[in-house]
Amino acid sequence: MVLKQSRVDAVFSSLDKNKNGTIEQDDFVLGAKRVAVQSQAAEGSPAHATILAGYQAAWQELSVADTNNNGKITQEEFTTYYNKVFQGVKSFDDFPSYWKAIVDNSFRSIDKNNNNIISKDEYPI
Repeated sequence: MVLKQSRVDAVFSSLDKNKNGTIEQDDFVLGAKRVAVQSQAAEGSPAHATILAGYQAAWQELSVADTNNNGKITQEEFTTYYNKVFQGVKSFDDFPSYWKAIVDNSFRSIDKNNNNIISKDEYPI
């Protein structure tokens, strides 16, 4: 099953943090820094190191989508990869480990009181 292109485009856009039209390692560094700031993880702290390591691992796993090995993942490369990897995914447990790490780190950065629930106070709309 091929996923809707609009969903793939939305994921691509969310990963392209510097909005230059490609996904690169720098995008994951920016993502990690944003999550670290949101979670109030001080630079150099164990929490900060864990966040950075998670995003580095995510980049390493996703970088296989870079089929021409130029260090940049284009929209076309990402679409091909995304449709292949997420084909047949039925639940969060089926997600690639890098995607789980990104979702988990993002969730934890918002859930300030660590109760596994994001309240309106923690994430005002």
